[in-house]
Amino acid sequence: TMERKTSGLLVLHHGKVALEKYAPSFSQESTTNSMSMAKTILALLVGIAIDEGKIHSEKDSVALYLPEWKNDSRKNITLEHLLQMTSGLDFNDDSNNLLSDLVSMHIGTQIKPLILATKPKKAPGIEYEYLNANSQILSLILERATGQRYSHYLSEKLWEPLGAGTAHLWLDREEGTPKAYCCFFASLRDWGK
Repeated sequence: TMERKTSGLLVLHHGKVALEKYAPSFSQESTTNSMSMAKTILALLVGIAIDEGKIHSEKDSVALYLPEWKNDSRKNITLEHLLQMTSGLDFNDDSNNLLSDLVSMHIGTQIKPLILATKPKKAPGIEYEYLNANSQILSLILERATGQRYSHYLSEKLWEPLGAGTAHLWLDREEGTPKAYCCFFASLRDWGK
């Protein structure tokens, strides 16, 4: 595993650590970039918001939370479509293309306008297409539905109750928008929790 540039490996069995190994220069205290595992945290938070009644249902139209989309076909997209990557949105998710939407989202400083400008490509619910924009849109919906910054809701509803340690989100700029589709930095043991 370590030959593949892995920073660490943690195996849990019945809630106990069965194996824990770290690459050189990494330790139990090290935090590493989650990449797309951050999407799991986002999905859990959407579920918590539904349990709390802040979001009525995963069947809700995105237009309930994104009034910017209420007057076009994007109103047919539901939170479930975003969660299942079947939104039908037109978003170039090619990380090898420096002009792609994903690269703009990843290195840009204005994520919200970029994702709100995402246009429809096909009807939602028909075809699976992995798009990082789906998750970023969900995080904006979560903020609007809960009235809290994504980081605060994550900390209060998930991270602190787990007893997890210090973690970090990557923002598009100082005091800006977190990149919820990726880029959650936490320790291996906290991921295990």
